[in-house]
Amino acid sequence: MSVEWTGQPPFGRDISLKHTLEILDARRGPSPLIIEVGTSESYSPNGLGNAMLAFAFYAGRYGARVKSVDVNCIDNSKAILKQYCPEYADLPEFFLADAFDWAPTIAEPIDLVYMDASFELSCDPSYSSYAKRFADTIPSWYVEFFKRFSPACFNRGALMLFDDTDPQTYWGKGVHIIPQLLSQGWSKIELRGEPVFPMVLLEKV
Repeated sequence: MSVEWTGQPPFGRDISLKHTLEILDARRGPSPLIIEVGTSESYSPNGLGNAMLAFAFYAGRYGARVKSVDVNCIDNSKAILKQYCPEYADLPEFFLADAFDWAPTIAEPIDLVYMDASFELSCDPSYSSYAKRFADTIPSWYVEFFKRFSPACFNRGALMLFDDTDPQTYWGKGVHIIPQLLSQGWSKIELRGEPVFPMVLLEKV
């Protein structure tokens, strides 16, 4: 059964997000779990900050569960949902928390995790609190973050979607973690999408 998008809310990165959710739908079990790391700061129909609209719509139509964690933007994301996807606005579960501390609380398989936290830039102010934990160097946030999940969270067929990441060089949010995952039993799925806002999709094999 293909995903029916009639009546969808207006969200950016339309092609990539739809393709990802169609892949999820083709292999999903009952009540698949979608995790969003970093949620919407603002609404932009041209491609920014709209992934939660896609996830909530899919969850409402097809019975998925959605959990989103962010340190400060959950009220913005909730407001966007209520305006553009009111029918399913109450379905996602939001957590106002540091994702680094929140990840170990997940004790079940994840079907799709959407990586949309900070960029891998050591000068980014969002690294400041994280860097205090590492006196000598600032490592890759995503590499360290992935370690915080239990290995049981990612079974064969699990999907991991990286926002703002070049599909050839992996420059962007996945620049350090993607090569590591590819050496550890993950593979890249060729993803349809807009080159201005590239994404990379991996699966556990």
